[in-house]
Amino acid sequence: MSSWERRMGDGAVQASQGDLRKAIQAYDDAVGASADDQQRSRALAGRGAVRDRAGDASGREDLEEALRLAETADPEELFLRRHDVGVARVLSGRAASALPLLEAAWRDAPTMAQQLPSIEALGQAYLDVGELRQAESCFLQQLSVAQAAQRPDAAVRAHNGRGEALRRMDRRDEAKGCFQRVVEVLGPIQKPDAQQCEQAGVALHNLGVLFLEARPEAAGKMLDQAVRCFVDAFGTAVHPHVARSKAFQGKLALDQGQSKQASNLFAEALRLVDASDPIATELVPSLRGDV
Repeated sequence: MSSWERRMGDGAVQASQGDLRKAIQAYDDAVGASADDQQRSRALAGRGAVRDRAGDASGREDLEEALRLAETADPEELFLRRHDVGVARVLSGRAASALPLLEAAWRDAPTMAQQLPSIEALGQAYLDVGELRQAESCFLQQLSVAQAAQRPDAAVRAHNGRGEALRRMDRRDEAKGCFQRVVEVLGPIQKPDAQQCEQAGVALHNLGVLFLEARPEAAGKMLDQAVRCFVDAFGTAVHPHVARSKAFQGKLALDQGQSKQASNLFAEALRLVDASDPIATELVPSLRGDV
């Protein structure tokens, strides 16, 4: 086994165990031990993904360089490099430039299971740029592939993604159906894992928002359940998902004339996010009636 292979393996293991510092060092060693552009591309991709996960902006530079090298030296994994860079661009607010990469990544993926991450990321990118029909189409495709590949986890995320696209298109009844399907699938699970808790929270939050005016009592219960799901998923209340649900609980209290409770809930939502977060700068002021 070459030094490059050994350190690539070390990086993968350490990343899976959450030891990001050691993983970055292993991939850094692999970059140095690379014998050609193919190996360098794969090592940079590994290091870039872990750096990005650790909040290091230089990870995106690694991923872009890995893609550039793969275009000529690593056609076998080019779809993976396109996916990696596409996701990084979506997360950094450059969804429009991610679209062609993610479109190519999912088309070129050799198996259904390998198509799923790019289809999902593509749906999110289309949501971010406001192409809602395209987003819905991606999530429908994701649902079809997930069912064929027997991936119920991806199917649940597809329902939530499609529900969000439908909600933004004001197709409220269809959106409710998507979110209710998630609750039906995940509700009976006795010991849900963190991802299942998060997806259940997303669905319950959106149902709460959709029922806010017509069925305020039901909306309140759903938002309460959403908060519990998010805390179970993340192990803390300090998260934007929790803040968002708290903000809508504040709106519900305000609509019911409970001004003090509403004020407390809005204040709690603001404490859970940075002052520059859109929840603080846009959502809470809007729900509070400031703008």
